[in-house]
Amino acid sequence: MYKITREFCLTFLVMFVYMNTYCQDQKPSPELAQMYTNIAEKISLGDYPGAIITSRQALRLAPGNIGFATILGRAQYLSGLFKDARETLYSVSTNTITDTEYYRILAACQYKLNETKAACKTLAEGSKVCRSPGCLYFDLGNIYRATAGEEKAIKAFLSGIQADYSFPSNYRAAASWYLSSENVLWGLIYGEMYLAMLHDTTEDYRLKCDLFTGWQLFLDKLPETAGRDRNVTSKKNTDSDFESAVKQTYLQLTPVISDGLSVENMTMLRARFLMDWYSNCGVKYPFRFFDYQQNLLGNGYSDICTEWLYGQTANRDEYDAWNNFHDGAISRFVEWKKSFPFQPAAPEAGYNKMMAGPGTNRQHD
Repeated sequence: MYKITREFCLTFLVMFVYMNTYCQDQKPSPELAQMYTNIAEKISLGDYPGAIITSRQALRLAPGNIGFATILGRAQYLSGLFKDARETLYSVSTNTITDTEYYRILAACQYKLNETKAACKTLAEGSKVCRSPGCLYFDLGNIYRATAGEEKAIKAFLSGIQADYSFPSNYRAAASWYLSSENVLWGLIYGEMYLAMLHDTTEDYRLKCDLFTGWQLFLDKLPETAGRDRNVTSKKNTDSDFESAVKQTYLQLTPVISDGLSVENMTMLRARFLMDWYSNCGVKYPFRFFDYQQNLLGNGYSDICTEWLYGQTANRDEYDAWNNFHDGAISRFVEWKKSFPFQPAAPEAGYNKMMAGPGTNRQHD
């Protein structure tokens, strides 16, 4: 299963935009701007001692500058000087800080120093003032997962989707959780949404394997879960109604996969689902991700997308044969997807407000 706790530490190495934090303080002089660039380059090359020295020189020239304090804290953090980094970041006033980098580094230092409650508080405070707080909720969920349990973690990841629906990692984390729960449907949705967004592709193959297994589990249990939904009155719960509508639509299409789940009949299943959904449910339950899939279908990429998603995990020999017959199709689709990535919208991010509770028990760790 996806190891979220590891990613909590790794994200600090790849997800910072230095000049945003620096420019938050003031319009930089050319000299100070050059110093900032030099510090960032030193960090990218692993020269943390050099970055620390230059950052301290810059702070003497620009006392209290949030950007230099933050980048100094980052260099200290990466050097393992967690107490020094924490004190550096404590030295500036948080009243004027609205950049996520500051809060992420401070929380990481506090977490490394076993100040878990303080780290959670830092991330919570940052999420209230930062314009794009998705990464803060993501870090908070990772801390909860390591210290407070899965249910608090999934609440943080879902809150991150609500607050910053364009940040992809919360979708990946939520997908991992739901794919190991009784509510596999949301794991499938969040997982495919993540793969359709611009994201770090490092563990895509692993996620695709989990998703294919999730589809098998979802379809195997569909008669049972869809039947149960029919017996539950949920007129005041649009989230459950949406889920039920999706399940009922797929239930009517189960003859398509009567001979087992393969990429070929999965392609047909997904196309038929979209046709039936937009005939019966699309107006009542607008969902941008289904619109995206409909767009794939209209542009002739739906079958290629399904092959890209599940071909290797379903049957590698058949995938290779398909690629030989459709030479270059996957590459063309991947390039198209980079140019036209899925962009979530706020309303659809809110369909799943169901936090951990009845019906979402974990199946395994």
